This record gives sequence, structure tokens and C-alpha cells, in this order.
Amino acid sequence: MRWAGHLVRMDDARLPKRLFYGELSIGRRPQHKPRKRFKDCVKDNLKLMGIEIDEWETATSDRDQWRRLTASGVKTFESNRVARAVIKRACRKGEPPPTGNIRVWICGICNRSLLSNAGLVNHLKSHQNKRSRVVPIAAPTAAVVVENLICPVCHKVCKSAGGLKRHLKMHGDAAPVTNTISQGIECHLCRKKCNSLAGLKSHLRAHERKDQTAGDEGMALI
Repeated sequence: MRWAGHLVRMDDARLPKRLFYGELSIGRRPQHKPRKRFKDCVKDNLKLMGIEIDEWETATSDRDQWRRLTASGVKTFESNRVARAVIKRACRKGEPPPTGNIRVWICGICNRSLLSNAGLVNHLKSHQNKRSRVVPIAAPTAAVVVENLICPVCHKVCKSAGGLKRHLKMHGDAAPVTNTISQGIECHLCRKKCNSLAGLKSHLRAHERKDQTAGDEGMALI
């Protein structure tokens, strides 16, 4: 900041001052936010130090006065920084923020303290059920599934219909002549026959994706 005052006191023909106050005569401004110039950073620092932006150039004419003004501004900035850090820690720990000159926004639902209005708006979104959660579809229990996969000879539980078919070949003539193998494991939602427990689980995940898509479309229509 003291160097900024030195630039203002320079002669207008000096190159540093011309660069400080200069602007591009040709060209277009980019669509996104352009990078800050040194002059823009000076204005931000003046706000933090509590120095009037419209009068700072006049104050730089007196070198001693400008040095005293910047010194007091630095102390103000440091005290505000420490106070803000204390309040930020209290908000993070869930403790009541200490009283001070720094404004604090408090959530009306959970009484959480935040340091900015944007932070409060973002925090309030967490209390809103903008999207209805789809409850995962539970697969049938093992007791229900194994009824169709039990060997009629030795009562062994197989993992799939194909496994049961291969297992019956081990019994040879002892295996029943009629086809005792079930046509598959039935889905308890759409009654579709699945060949194995893994296939049933994969089929149930398709139901979950379908319900999730329907819930998203419903929210879009709202």
C-alpha cells in the first residue's frame, strides 16, 4: 500500500504510473471474469483496511500522513482477521459465536452460525428435500430363495438352477426322472423368472434405476 502511494506521487510521464492508470485502447473484454489488475487489488486492500476508496489518492499527497494511515489500516485489518478466525472456529465447533463487529448469519432451523449470506443460502439447501429418495428394493431372503434350489435327494442347497442340474447328475439313477428343477427364482415385484440369485439381484437393481429415473422426471415436472 505504501508503494501504491508512491505511484500516485510519481510524475505522470513515469512508466510505472502510466501502467498503473493505463487501460487497453483496443480489444474486447472476455466473457468470464477477467484477472484482477494491481489497481483492483489495491482497492480490495483499502476496503479491508477501512480506508475510503474515493479519498485515498488525496491522502497520498502527504507522505507522512499516508504512512500513518496505512499503519493504522494494517492494525485494523489484522484485528478483524483474528476476530473472524475466532468466529469461524466457533462456527465450525458448533459453539455460540462471540460478540463482535463481524456480522453472523444464523440458520433458523438448526441455529448454526455462518459467516456470509451465501453460506446461509447454501446451508438451507441441506434442509430441503428437493429430491425424494427412493428406498432400495430389498432382495428376497435366503430362506425364500433356497426353496427352489434344494436337491430332492440329499437336500443340498445349490446357488443356481444350473448348479442344481449339475448336482443331480452326481446321483445318477437315484435322481428323480421328472424334472424337479424349478423354472427359476421369481421376482417379488414383477413375477419375472430369474435363473440364479445373482440374476435376481441384477434384476432388482434395474427396478431401482427405473424408480430413480421416474423420481427425477417427477421433480423436473414440478
